[in-house]
Amino acid sequence: MTQPSFQTVVLAQGKHRCAEHGACVVELASMLAGEPFTDRPQSVCRVIAAFLRPYNDGAGDRRQDLYRCAADIVGTRGTDAVERRRIACCDAVFDEFAAAGRNGVWRRLLHYPLSSGRLRRLVAVEPLREFYLDQYGFGLALLLQRNGDVGHERALALVEELVAIGSEDHPDRVMRLAADGRSMAGSPILAREPKEQP
Repeated sequence: MTQPSFQTVVLAQGKHRCAEHGACVVELASMLAGEPFTDRPQSVCRVIAAFLRPYNDGAGDRRQDLYRCAADIVGTRGTDAVERRRIACCDAVFDEFAAAGRNGVWRRLLHYPLSSGRLRRLVAVEPLREFYLDQYGFGLALLLQRNGDVGHERALALVEELVAIGSEDHPDRVMRLAADGRSMAGSPILAREPKEQP
């Protein structure tokens, strides 16, 4: 049996022991980073991973769209200040959907433990605990999943926004990813559809 690589692995729901059983988008990032196979790679920002793990699990037919995110999130681990800026960006998404009136169904379906106010309070405490960050990411992922195509497009855009935050703190990241891109020529992970011009 051929050992799966980042080019052949299929994104799947849940946590996996090894790539033979599939991988979530964060586990795929660990493969690209050359780390041990894990959904908590050292090279990936904890905030981004906390959102993408549950979003991957609930994405259903849209899950394979996350494939492109795996390369983007490698090398995003940053300082506490960068994590805080990324959380503020996620907070803005809660506000955005509230302002658009898109979180009404989400509120009716969920209980207090996952209210946006409680989730924000959990991650406002120092130090930022992984357990609370996971709850926060789950709540945000669920909000976007409940909003269908609109939520999915916002989730993909959010990952791009989160990756951009703090990139100025790692000036070598662009060069490193460019080098990785050359070594992974032909990889579907790095394939991008051209963005439509306005």
